Amino acid sequence: MNPLYFKELNACFDPNRARLNVGCGRQVSLVAGVETGQLVGSLKTLEAIADYATGHGARSLMISNYLLNGPGHGDNGRIVFRDPAELRQALDDAGIVAPVISAHCAAYAHLSAHWGLEYVDKFVPPAVAAKGQQYVEDWSEEYLLGMLETGTALGIHIFGWFWGLWGNPVLHSGYPWVFGWDEMMAAGLDRFRDKTAKLRARANELGA
Repeated sequence: MNPLYFKELNACFDPNRARLNVGCGRQVSLVAGVETGQLVGSLKTLEAIADYATGHGARSLMISNYLLNGPGHGDNGRIVFRDPAELRQALDDAGIVAPVISAHCAAYAHLSAHWGLEYVDKFVPPAVAAKGQQYVEDWSEEYLLGMLETGTALGIHIFGWFWGLWGNPVLHSGYPWVFGWDEMMAAGLDRFRDKTAKLRARANELGA
């Protein structure tokens, strides 16, 4: 992603300390950095992030989907999740509440891979991206299904994500596409319906 996207945020955010300077000499502790990977990238595990969060006064956090991944995940395209009971024990031991799983990157990759690997190569394991666009799309669907099952088994039923590029990228560019691009829009909505059907059905079955 273009680093300019984070230019304003980085001006007041120190990823090493997870502090947001709100002015007047006041700082607010953050644990939402797990969503952007800033804490996941450095602390690696749910246990480490939970300890960090509680050590700075937090009583809840949003779990990144990356924290659900188990050993060997992504190797040659493998999908591996940690045992939900183990994850629940980690949260209980830390005394922290985790009501939501953030899966923005994984869900974005699912619908965006069709339009080019440049949209998804930062969000899936390298071995997965190396197998091509269709493989990434299929793999991402299986990953999201497994994540829904792991999360609900953990006792979490709220998942935050955005669906990605369901239509031609030009529809997501901010241009006023409603003028004359109705066929492209209709095709995109049909694609969204078809490509997300299995995920939406499974989420409903699991009560997510």
